Amino acid sequence: MSILDEPIFIFSISPRSGSTWLQRMLTSTGDVLIWGEFGSMPFPHGCLWTDAPIWKTPPKINDLRTFRKKKADMWMAVLLPEEERAFRAYRGLCDYLFAEAVIKEGYHRWGMKQTDWGTDTLRFVKAMYPKATTLFLHRAFDESFTSRFKGGEPQNGTHEGDVKLWCECWVRQAEAALQFAEIGRFISYEELLKLDDTDVIKFCKSLGLSAPDPKQYRTKISCSGEKAPIKDSDMTLLGPYAADLASLQSKLRNETHDLFC
Repeated sequence: MSILDEPIFIFSISPRSGSTWLQRMLTSTGDVLIWGEFGSMPFPHGCLWTDAPIWKTPPKINDLRTFRKKKADMWMAVLLPEEERAFRAYRGLCDYLFAEAVIKEGYHRWGMKQTDWGTDTLRFVKAMYPKATTLFLHRAFDESFTSRFKGGEPQNGTHEGDVKLWCECWVRQAEAALQFAEIGRFISYEELLKLDDTDVIKFCKSLGLSAPDPKQYRTKISCSGEKAPIKDSDMTLLGPYAADLASLQSKLRNETHDLFC
């Protein structure tokens, strides 16, 4: 197995879904170092790469194929190379920055957990890391929501704005995971919590890893378990998203099967 070719990616459907706990669990095996969140920088994002799927036909502006014909006689404010070239460049970045670094730390496999991701991320993983193990980690929406909104200062201007961004992110990531279901395994936070140490060993072995060290991952460090009741005012804010949330949660449950396969 090449350390470069077979990473483990944890894509959490929203923060506060237990991704840090799962990261610690897998890293405690001593086989893999799961790097922490690094925003969207390690993965290509946006849709302006030449020949990206968004373009049904070559556009008349900002497109390398058009540039080859017209040169500078075109609108080229965001002219960019082909998406495949961008993917290969990002693959090289990940190999150097994350894969090669784990060797120095004494591990023989690398991975990363992300809460800031989308369809562009998954297209990159599918294209550049076909042998990767991809885990889609999800948690009941109410549980992750109440863990996030316990009080405190708003992060995006207003509480209402925070709730809106949270819901839109949850829906967007759930839809993306379902769209790319063929490349990943769906893992339920609630099911992980039920595992005893013997079952955790079995789960890690299903990922090709050794037995984890419960002294490392069982200590309470992450904040996913802290939560507060949903306020009546928040129920009003959640109203426009209720149908999508219920439908997507049902679909996620249907994709979540045996943890050990």
